[in-house]
Amino acid sequence: MPRKKYKTITESDRHTIERAYMVERKEPKEIATALGVALSTLYLEISRGYTGDESDGRPSYSADVAQAATRRRGRSFAR
Repeated sequence: MPRKKYKTITESDRHTIERAYMVERKEPKEIATALGVALSTLYLEISRGYTGDESDGRPSYSADVAQAATRRRGRSFAR
């Protein structure tokens, strides 16, 4: 059975997530499908970019916070 190919979330993807999640108020499942990533990957990304605020019961997400966290982890895949 062939191995599944995984997609790394890029900085551009993070800005797409921020716009779709925070501005357009799309559901995570819809965003994950559009980006071609697993739903669990998107939830991990949302937690990585969590700003500490909640808007209407949703955690606030910032692409810049998520990108900084990625760089701190030592993985600079998202260039």
